[in-house]
Amino acid sequence: MTTTTATESTTTEPAAPTGTGLPTGTGLPTGTGPSTGTGLPTGTGPSTGTGPSTGTGPSTGTGPSTGTGPSTGTGPPTETGPATHTVDPLGLVSKAGTWYLVAAGDNGLHAIRHTEVTSVTPTGEPARRPADFDLAAAWHILAAAEEQRRRAATVYAAADREAVPALREALGTRLRTASVRPDGRLDIEADGPSLDVLAAQLAGFGARVEVLGPPEARARLARLGHELSAVHGDIRDRDHDRDSHYPLGTYYLEDASVADITAKDTVRPPRRRPRQRLSLAP
Repeated sequence: MTTTTATESTTTEPAAPTGTGLPTGTGLPTGTGPSTGTGLPTGTGPSTGTGPSTGTGPSTGTGPSTGTGPSTGTGPPTETGPATHTVDPLGLVSKAGTWYLVAAGDNGLHAIRHTEVTSVTPTGEPARRPADFDLAAAWHILAAAEEQRRRAATVYAAADREAVPALREALGTRLRTASVRPDGRLDIEADGPSLDVLAAQLAGFGARVEVLGPPEARARLARLGHELSAVHGDIRDRDHDRDSHYPLGTYYLEDASVADITAKDTVRPPRRRPRQRLSLAP
């Protein structure tokens, strides 16, 4: 067995209540349905993650991890340091350039991203490994459970066509497009681990995405808007204080002076301005 010390993950998605006591933020990739014959108890699930990874299936030939397993003495995470967990290492899987430790804990099977492990201490006890354990099958079970967790909530929205590529980049296969609305926007559906997470992800698209339902998601977006306005202020007030009152863009003012550009009133300057001498900052 091996003692695995892992840092607490800081992700944008809330941890699922698995009750495993293992670190969150494994970022498991999507996978196919669960396979049988892993030799592990049913009902196990992965640690929570930040979002599906891209790429093909796990690399072959990783094999089980060797050595003695983790030391005993698990404990909850503390504010001053990482938490310690006792697990039986069963194998390593490489997915989309990231390595994961597949291990058995007191509450079942888990996948731990290697970047979360800060130290490993052998306990001197032999690791408990089922005789019929299948690493690839175990990985598919973990990936399927993680994918199901990531699709626990759904929102319905209308999106500008120009926003769809960025939405696909952010949501991947969790985004579905439907019919075109009379105003030219697209009806879309988006899945996520919770309505709060989906609201936070879609808030960044501003007016380009209008969430239509469920009502809880719209209410959450409205609260986010008020919170952002309270923290960052009214953008109209900030624009008014700028040296130039012209919105971002390209303007052509013939025979204009610097005073015309910075004037508080937008007027077309008269023709034939005299030559000007400018002092420029170094």
